Amino acid sequence: MPFVHDPQPFRSILGASEALIYGDFATEFFSRTTSKTLAIMAKATKADPVQAYLQTQGYLLVGEERVRLGSVTRLRRGELFIILRKTRLIPIQAILSRTPTTQAMNFIAWNKAYSVFPKTTFLDHEVLPLKGADKDVRAEIARNYAGAIDELETPGPGKWTWTHYAPPSQEHRLRFWNIPVSASNNQRFRSRRRGTSWKRV
Repeated sequence: MPFVHDPQPFRSILGASEALIYGDFATEFFSRTTSKTLAIMAKATKADPVQAYLQTQGYLLVGEERVRLGSVTRLRRGELFIILRKTRLIPIQAILSRTPTTQAMNFIAWNKAYSVFPKTTFLDHEVLPLKGADKDVRAEIARNYAGAIDELETPGPGKWTWTHYAPPSQEHRLRFWNIPVSASNNQRFRSRRRGTSWKRV
């Protein structure tokens, strides 16, 4: 089931609002799996058009809460959920500063999808914490990724394995992967099992 009925105006709203899609949806976009939750990071002063558009798509407001450096708005349409995080920071800054592991360091702009650690995440199926893996970090991972600890500690086909802490500088030679999102590729917002192949730049 598509999150929006027509991806083109949705992408236009994302571009005009300088918003980014992040979280599970962005990771699963690259791994060719599906998600029923879409998370969007937008600057608080530019988030209203995004929320207004989503409500024209049939999404109902189910909750709002204040969080550090902004707020979180939750919307729902049937089995689909959208989390709109309104931040006082630049969206990319907010994503980079709050993401605890390399596995989740993926995001989608209006015209491209980016993976910061593609080899580690999608080829080696490993997860590196982006800071020391002490109990606080593991607690944060457990809060943000339901079942992540059990899955990471149970290696198997299609699963990520937990790797000891290594400073991100050890990954500095990796280049981004990105997927250009064009008018001919709008189906990617409807079903991520179709679309262009991965591209390295």
